[in-house]
Amino acid sequence: MGYGEHTMAEDKKKNYASQKNFRDKAEKLYADIVDAFKAKDDQSSNIDNYWDIHNCKLTDKQAYSGNSAVFVPIVRDGVEAAVTRRTSMLMPNTGKYIDVISETGDIPYQTIAILEHYIRQCEMRTLIPGVLRLGEVEGQWSLMLGWERQERKTKQRGRTPDPDKPGEEVDDIVDVKIVTEGPTVSILPAQDLAVLPPTATGIQTADVVVVILRWSKDKMEEMVENGTFLKEGFEKMTAGTPDDWADKKRTAEAGVKMKGSSKWYQVYMAYTKFKVEGGKEPCILYFGGPNNCLGIEKNPYWSGKVPILSEAVNLIPGSFWGKSSIAHVEQLAYQCNDAMNLGMDSATYALIPITMTDPVKNPKVGSMILAPGAIWETNPNDTQFANFPPLWKDALQLVAATKAQIMESMGVNDAMLGRMPQGRKNAQAIAQQESSAMTTIADPVRRFEAGIMDHLLEWFFELDQQFRDDELVIRTEGDVGLAAKIQRIPPQAIGQRYFFKWNGVEQAMGAQRIQQMIGFMNVLRGIPPQQMGGRTLNITPIIDYAAQVMFGPNIAPRVIEDNRNKMSIPPEQEDDILHNGLDLGVSPLDDDAQHLQTHQEAAGLTGDPAGHVRKHIMLHIAQAQAKAQAAAPPPQGGQPGMPSMGAGPGVAGTPRPGAIPAGQREGAQNPAGALHPDQMQDANAGARG
Repeated sequence: MGYGEHTMAEDKKKNYASQKNFRDKAEKLYADIVDAFKAKDDQSSNIDNYWDIHNCKLTDKQAYSGNSAVFVPIVRDGVEAAVTRRTSMLMPNTGKYIDVISETGDIPYQTIAILEHYIRQCEMRTLIPGVLRLGEVEGQWSLMLGWERQERKTKQRGRTPDPDKPGEEVDDIVDVKIVTEGPTVSILPAQDLAVLPPTATGIQTADVVVVILRWSKDKMEEMVENGTFLKEGFEKMTAGTPDDWADKKRTAEAGVKMKGSSKWYQVYMAYTKFKVEGGKEPCILYFGGPNNCLGIEKNPYWSGKVPILSEAVNLIPGSFWGKSSIAHVEQLAYQCNDAMNLGMDSATYALIPITMTDPVKNPKVGSMILAPGAIWETNPNDTQFANFPPLWKDALQLVAATKAQIMESMGVNDAMLGRMPQGRKNAQAIAQQESSAMTTIADPVRRFEAGIMDHLLEWFFELDQQFRDDELVIRTEGDVGLAAKIQRIPPQAIGQRYFFKWNGVEQAMGAQRIQQMIGFMNVLRGIPPQQMGGRTLNITPIIDYAAQVMFGPNIAPRVIEDNRNKMSIPPEQEDDILHNGLDLGVSPLDDDAQHLQTHQEAAGLTGDPAGHVRKHIMLHIAQAQAKAQAAAPPPQGGQPGMPSMGAGPGVAGTPRPGAIPAGQREGAQNPAGALHPDQMQDANAGARG
């Protein structure tokens, strides 16, 4: 299934366009659709200009036309810098972007694992930069969703019945059917989307939502075969002449289109409420041209929603659409190119010297040729050289000033370009600039998370519940301390309501937040129990969160092990395992004294020829010593990193309980890996005041 297709159970699929009364009623909507796209002509033309600027394509918009043809990629650099930084915030390297809240308060690990699997399957790490770039250039973030199921056959080794020996099997090559299914996500350009009325506040509140589909002849025939399109409607589209197909006056209409030697079928797919049986229901209408309704079917999704996510980047009040970030700097970009090309032409003349000579005193002017080792038969006093004024320097100054204004208008700062602020500044001033820069970066990302990514997770969950029939073998992760594992997840039933949130920005700023959490944790540990008001302090969630962010889901379970899920094996059973030649570790829940006594007796009886029992005994001795050391009272001066009544001499990292260290004294040092207060990039962290 591809762009604009929908999955529906065959017994429920019905094309109401086969009935003339429904078809006639639907065709009245076609004129409104064409008018909607004609009303977008100015927007479409502007978007073409913006893409030309982003793609560094010189057009007739330039005022200067000389020998040089240089396009300064300032706007492209600004767009790509914004896309790169915002993508890294949306999808940090931790790989944990999703937060799911259930009605019961439990963490639905299987649901989270399914959503993360679909994020990888849809290659969102590749798609997100594309939709962010689309938003910067066109002013609108838009995605279209669907569900795809593919079946393919492969061969593998297996067992088949032996034809010569009934009841027995032989090794053979067998055919295996592999089913791949999951959601699909496509980037939807603003020029291919129309909304009626254009003042709608959102996709789901609009009366009509229209998408332009461009399909090949084979795809159109496939849609006819599966019953989505009427055969007579498809034949009507192909009945015209090639002259009709290329009519520029009808570019806003559906039908067969040609550009050069390429030919495609342009179809309008409209989502609206249409009266088919009883009352109005969410339906999908397909149009192949005037008076040509190809198909009418009910919206196949249980929710009845339009499978499109669209959000304005810079919202225009009273309109569904947003404004491109390039719109405000379009003329500046043209001016910058004119100045650069003027400067390059000037540089061409400035780099070639001007030779002045008196033709009366120098009759052999024709022999004065610029060449290595050339000999000019002339009086040096009668020949002079001059330079063309270096106007290119002034041109480069104009370009630099224009570039600074373009970057400021587009909200691109030095931090997004990977540069430190210019000029000499102290650490506090740099920290304040970086804090302000992070606010500029994070604000659009938070709007993208709320407007696109949160709803994308909801769609993934709903599509999985509606369409997935087979078990899904994916990687699941549990609490910190539990290693990830491969698990088979059956189709899910709707049992409770979930709320989904994309946490890219929160994870990206996690390192700074963790540092503040550790400081506040020290404050909490210093509060006397009688002042907690009946509450108890549990720092385990802080430890779990910090481990997940800092180490990731793969290393965190190895750093912090959850002993609650470890079992103590009786020593007699351990003896049997060790005598069979298998190595065995120890459990923190083992009674080391009892195990040591039993294992020593077993080793004396058997002699332990392989040495497995002796190795296991050494593990128990080491564990017993570690337990004894942990149970011993701390030294009077305190332990590194633990609150006490004061740090002892030579004991590092021992703050007093009940306080966050305000700052390091001169000569002191933060823990390894800590961020200096003046280098906090989190806008909520701030620098030292």
